[in-house]
Amino acid sequence: MVLSTLFFDNFSVDGTIISLPLLIWAIFIGFALAITSATVDKFYCKRFVKALTVQGAVSEESAVTLDELTVSGKGYIRYALKPGKHLVKMVAKTEAGDVVKYYLPEEKRIAAELRYENGEHPIRVLIICIAVLFAAAVLVQKFLPELLTMLDNMITQLKNS
Repeated sequence: MVLSTLFFDNFSVDGTIISLPLLIWAIFIGFALAITSATVDKFYCKRFVKALTVQGAVSEESAVTLDELTVSGKGYIRYALKPGKHLVKMVAKTEAGDVVKYYLPEEKRIAAELRYENGEHPIRVLIICIAVLFAAAVLVQKFLPELLTMLDNMITQLKNS
């Protein structure tokens, strides 16, 4: 069903700039990308925090370079460790010349583990969330004209009373 222009007694929904289905699907894509981004972020950052903990990097003396850790997604972790990003706020680093070493202070360990907790099955939860969002987008697209008609009727009744 294409919703280009809907006219009601109290308002109209004009589709000249953007159609309602396009808006609904743009919102769906935006939410899906945001959920996917958050899942990927927590997935790799949790692995980095766990690798630091397993390695015993809890102080400047025991700090390790990113290359010394056996963790996947090092490219993403490098990005998350840039100044101003969230992961750099959780871990501490020492610099000796061009060598940058990271460690996880004990006082930040619990906060980091809690922040990057992604559940037991993050990919399964991601797929379920996107499926629910998809179903919601389909339902909104299908029932939006009816909802707008109900809103128009309510406004008419409020005006008349």
